[in-house]
Amino acid sequence: MFFTGKSQAIKVAALQPLNIIQTEDNDDGFLLEKVSPSGLSAYLSKQKKCFILSTEIADLFTNLLRQSDESRFSSSTLCQLFSGEKITLDFATQQRRTIEDNTPFGILGGIQLKPSVFLINTVLNQGSGLLDRLMICSPNCIPPTLKEARNAAEQLRHKPYNTDLTQCIREIHNGHPFTTSDEDIIIYKFEHTALAYLENLHEIFHENLKEALTEGKPTPATKSIELIQRVAASLFVLDNSLKTVINGGDFTFPTEIRLEAVKRAAAYVHHLESQKEIIVKVRNVSILL
Repeated sequence: MFFTGKSQAIKVAALQPLNIIQTEDNDDGFLLEKVSPSGLSAYLSKQKKCFILSTEIADLFTNLLRQSDESRFSSSTLCQLFSGEKITLDFATQQRRTIEDNTPFGILGGIQLKPSVFLINTVLNQGSGLLDRLMICSPNCIPPTLKEARNAAEQLRHKPYNTDLTQCIREIHNGHPFTTSDEDIIIYKFEHTALAYLENLHEIFHENLKEALTEGKPTPATKSIELIQRVAASLFVLDNSLKTVINGGDFTFPTEIRLEAVKRAAAYVHHLESQKEIIVKVRNVSILL
């Protein structure tokens, strides 16, 4: 997923807390800011987990997908990582590398709006399905007034938000340790009302797909249901963690995802899909002009 707008938000709200946790735990095995194609394949095959977090993500994707040497990643390789497939990479000058199935992997980054249009339509939208697997957010970044900025700075002097945010992310990190043992893996499930809601979304998707195919219309996004499920699980965990930080008490992670989380995830993903469609249309219109 990548955001258009201020990269400072990603730096402060995600990169700094994770770096603090990684430093305190003496763990250099999951977070990357910059990486080459060869380095990423080696990292994933060795560490068996990776979260790429970049304040400027355009160069990362361009580097991963447009290099001409043998070590480059293809868009289909990134699609396989999204689906949790086992990947074997053979090189003429290097050892074979194997990325195991269900390897934890994610990319989050920031990008300016104009470069995002170029990146989407020249690098990501090549018919491989990679664009369907990405979420793109363009938040409404309205600059604060001087009075609002002073009030916010004063509040942060009395209660720095990054302490609570780091505590929240730390508890999520500690509560979901990386493990290869099936006994230690936390399994989240949807409650029956949430599952029924998802099944209804599947039915609507298939009806829309059938109509598009029979009438020659553009087909709907093929990965929206999968994205909704993943976002619902993430929002569910984050919501429980933030409530614990605010209200106090011991951190617990209920494993049954409620309907409310799924509805919020569906609304959010559909909003992001509409933003993605607008960006693609803007590029197409500019080409026609």
